Amino acid sequence: MKEPGVKEIRQSSRLKGAPQPYYGSTHLPRKQVIEGASKDADPKGNFLADLEFDDDLLNFAGCLIAEESANPHETPKTYAQAMRGPNAEEWKESMNREIQAHLVSGTWELVPRPTADDQNVIMRGLWRLRVKTQHGKVTSLKSRYCADGSRVKDLPENVYAPTAAVTSINMMLLISALWGIPLKSGDIPSAYVQAPMPANRSYYVTHPPGFISKEYPEHVLKLNKALYGVPCAGHQWNLTYTKFLLELGFRQCDSDPCLFVLRAGKHMMLFLLVVDNDLNLCTSPRLEAKVTSALTERFRYISDGICNWFLGMNITQNYSGVFISQKDYVASLVKEYEKIYSRKHDTPGDPGETLDDASSEKPDFRYQKLVGSLLWAVKTRPDIAFAVTQCCRFASNFGDTHVKAALRIIGYLRKYPNYGLKFNVIPSWTPTTPLNMIVYCDASWANEVQTRRSYYGYLVFIESSLIASRCKLTPGVAHSSCESEYVALDDAAREVVYIIQLVKELGLEVKLPVPLYCDSKGARHWATNRMVNQRSKHIALRYHYIRELVAAGTIDIQSVDTEWNCADIHTKHLGPNLFSRHRSSVVHEE
Repeated sequence: MKEPGVKEIRQSSRLKGAPQPYYGSTHLPRKQVIEGASKDADPKGNFLADLEFDDDLLNFAGCLIAEESANPHETPKTYAQAMRGPNAEEWKESMNREIQAHLVSGTWELVPRPTADDQNVIMRGLWRLRVKTQHGKVTSLKSRYCADGSRVKDLPENVYAPTAAVTSINMMLLISALWGIPLKSGDIPSAYVQAPMPANRSYYVTHPPGFISKEYPEHVLKLNKALYGVPCAGHQWNLTYTKFLLELGFRQCDSDPCLFVLRAGKHMMLFLLVVDNDLNLCTSPRLEAKVTSALTERFRYISDGICNWFLGMNITQNYSGVFISQKDYVASLVKEYEKIYSRKHDTPGDPGETLDDASSEKPDFRYQKLVGSLLWAVKTRPDIAFAVTQCCRFASNFGDTHVKAALRIIGYLRKYPNYGLKFNVIPSWTPTTPLNMIVYCDASWANEVQTRRSYYGYLVFIESSLIASRCKLTPGVAHSSCESEYVALDDAAREVVYIIQLVKELGLEVKLPVPLYCDSKGARHWATNRMVNQRSKHIALRYHYIRELVAAGTIDIQSVDTEWNCADIHTKHLGPNLFSRHRSSVVHEE
């Protein structure tokens, strides 16, 4: 007989033979009730006493998963895999802590299952498991109970949640180096569940796998607070956190809604929010302690102290400045593909190579996974931006050529794994000194094979430190190389305006006019003269914004030789010598 409240699970008829265990023995306690639980089941409140580990799921997993060997640090994808693994007891403890945290915070209540409609959204519940590592070592096992909201079409006003821009993160690193003040970080555990749900809809989720109520197996959990996976969870959390920071006296920046500035007399604190993580910088230890204490009391905030690890990026802070890289991430990426590609390359792509549509059948290779991993590495490795951008354009229509191109980038990272961005200390700099900004931009012409559009890019430096970069295609076909360069000038100029506004909101100034270096004489002529002729009359009005900035004295367009225009690294694959020269201006080795 099956136990009360546990649904019978049908075994697939396609699987022959006895079930094979995923890891070791399958003999686990049949009724392992959570410690400290009350024996009274309350359908409206705490139902912790009525939960037990569902071992039928474990038996079913044995039919589905059979492996000769497995990495003990490999992240299980499901609850059943975790219970079959060598760390089953640790995963149980992690899941217990997660459930207990939800019960303490009143995330949900057990209610009869309603009829699903526009006002009652019912979602499947699932476990998201993660083996947390730092510098290649396992630090903890993290279990998070989530809702599967992938099929829920939520209201637009309930969904949007901003996150910090990469430019803002780089500005925080630069200011830390200039001020000589250590950059610190913090984290809020179970952040989403501390935000209330919107009042215009009711959200429900099924029982956590492995924690099923025996007395009320058909009931569901009505969410009182946001749960990870609910479409509106990020929006609700951002509203809650932002409201509290504003109550503390912070001012939200218009340039980046995740950047907050607090002024208290002569002192100032910068606070950059990235979902439930943050970077903060304060000129007064007393002010910093006051803010940290308020966050701890309200959100159980955990201060990590001086930041050396943030969003998977290694951060080194010393007397010479701040260095940020993804060397651990790159090392793991290289190791993942070392069995199928062990070569080393001086450049991320063959000089002059351009990718075209697949001419052969799609190979059996996880191309999208590789390209997505490389795309994240671009945050601190702009030297591979052009190669990765080309590969990304064929994510749904790739062939052997595209796989080889993506693996070549791995070969380049294998040879140069320790490069990153350096933010230097300027000994003579003071907060009243205007910052020196320099911009390089460049464009190719019609080097995208399918549409004959043009790749272009720009690099923005402040005090010799790279703050922003971009590599992309022109929106339309350019009639000449001069036109593609003109489009690149306009895009770079708009980035300059944005960064100037961001710097002003941080209480600093940028020295004007900002020199913008371009190697096209024709594009410079168009930008500095209001002329209309046969070659320029068709250009969209939006690209003439550069002319207003030049006339206003915001930007000064200057000439640079092509061989010394480091933005050329974003427009085409270069030879080893020229690529190495430009790379030395963009990224640095630790």
